[in-house]
Amino acid sequence: MSQNIQGNAHAINKAGSLRMQSYRLLSMMPLSNSSHIYQDDLERDETNRDLQQAVLREGLSEPFSQLRAFWQTQLRPQLQQASRPDEAARDVAAFVAQLDDLVFAINHSTEERIALVTKIQRLFIALMGMVLLATILYLRHRLLTPLRKLVAMAQAIGHGDFSERVSLSGKDEMSTLAQALNSMSDELSAIYHQLEQSVAEQTTRLRQKNDTLSFLYRASRRLHTNAPLCSRVMPILNELPALMPLNNIQLRLYESNNQEQFHQFSHEAPYDAASCPDANCQSCGVYRNANTASGEPLFWTLHDQHHQYGMVLATRAGECELSPDQQQLLNTLLRQLTSTLTLERQSEHQQQLILMEERAAIARELHDSLAQSLSCLKIHVSCIQVQGGNLSDEIRSQLTEMREELNTA
Repeated sequence: MSQNIQGNAHAINKAGSLRMQSYRLLSMMPLSNSSHIYQDDLERDETNRDLQQAVLREGLSEPFSQLRAFWQTQLRPQLQQASRPDEAARDVAAFVAQLDDLVFAINHSTEERIALVTKIQRLFIALMGMVLLATILYLRHRLLTPLRKLVAMAQAIGHGDFSERVSLSGKDEMSTLAQALNSMSDELSAIYHQLEQSVAEQTTRLRQKNDTLSFLYRASRRLHTNAPLCSRVMPILNELPALMPLNNIQLRLYESNNQEQFHQFSHEAPYDAASCPDANCQSCGVYRNANTASGEPLFWTLHDQHHQYGMVLATRAGECELSPDQQQLLNTLLRQLTSTLTLERQSEHQQQLILMEERAAIARELHDSLAQSLSCLKIHVSCIQVQGGNLSDEIRSQLTEMREELNTA
């Protein structure tokens, strides 16, 4: 009976996940080309093995088939065609209602089986109590000492001490029971050790997940500051060896999409005041690793549909492969770096446009003000030359020079 309800809790969780994903698709209306990922996630959870086994075990194949048919024939086309959330809200509500009915049926069946198991357990407890009481009354004096040893061992097991053992000679029932308790203690000890190991592994995984999320949060905050680019990016790359088996991480940034001309930043490089605008930069040369063993070279490009911004280079530490979680973390970080470089390139382009507009405004001002003033002076000099018939030759020569200088200006 206990085995028959295994997996029902996971199936209920998957059904709740389907409910959440349907509401998420509704909130994303209208759906874009990138939304098919979430639709595929919903279909993958819908065909989850635990959910299908629970449905088959509880005799709910027909409601589950109707639910999948409703998704394939009605809800998914409606989500793809609708342009507003209210156009598909009714179908999503119907889909969620069917999910709730399915979860209720699974939960109800599980509760009934648990209640039955509880009744059977109570019955067996009562039977065992009566048998134990009759045995104690009948064999109290003859089995008192072995029984005390067995009770002491049971108490030790109850307190988590699985090292206690009972050794009884003979082949009677008490010695058999002692052997059974010893075997049970060994099995419980092994199970307890496995549970401790599983808890430790899960704790380690959760700690790694937390470290990953914390790293991505710090990276996002640092990348969106006003510090120079190398001061923002290199501290982030220098933290990667603590999260994945990578060494000698370097950043190469192209100039104007030209792969032949680039700036390269590395934690092995000393500070260079000529190439780093940050006078207080401590991003390069502070995470020197004494282990300089060579490894397999790796690189990842930073690009989008229009530009090539650069690449991230590293060497793999030993023969360690990147796990799926580490690969996902690295891809997320590369997308963040690409987005930051895109914004940086757009900002530089915007500054160039502003500078060109300022130069054009200055040129217009020079043309409209200084050129007119020079032309006015030229006209005045011409008038003096025409009207100054009694001027000396020296003054006429000076006026001619002034006119030539005005022409040059």
